Amino acid sequence: MGITKEKLAEDKLNPFVIFPNRVVLECDETNHIHYRNIRIEVGDENFNRIADAFEEAKKKKAEWKLSTQPGQHIEIGRAMLNPEDHNKSTILEISRDLNQYKLDIYGGNYDNAEFTEDEDYIHIHWREMRIEMSKDDFKQFAYNVAKAREKL
Repeated sequence: MGITKEKLAEDKLNPFVIFPNRVVLECDETNHIHYRNIRIEVGDENFNRIADAFEEAKKKKAEWKLSTQPGQHIEIGRAMLNPEDHNKSTILEISRDLNQYKLDIYGGNYDNAEFTEDEDYIHIHWREMRIEMSKDDFKQFAYNVAKAREKL
């Protein structure tokens, strides 16, 4: 990703997250890769390229007997993506608690979701990425973005 030149903002976060332990792969209007509170959307071709990169990385990590270490940077997988499979928009919206929405369909807790008493949350669409956060986390995030913007 690069070498940090200057830290523009930093803050401690509430340990609460909506989806604390979820990894889900979905095939919907696009392919969705969910990792905790982040969703990445990709088309079929790029999904397959990413899956191949994960397979390659898993194989190399085992063969090379690698484990994570501070300061280490060893590339173990790579995919060249189709540049046409690219979203060029951003949206910020309030969404409702999926746990309540899916309760009738699945008959239980959806993805072990943990919501606050206020069941609405913020859903940020940024290009191919979706980030879900509580309203309080969003306020803190927006504050830090504004703080960082002043330094630019």
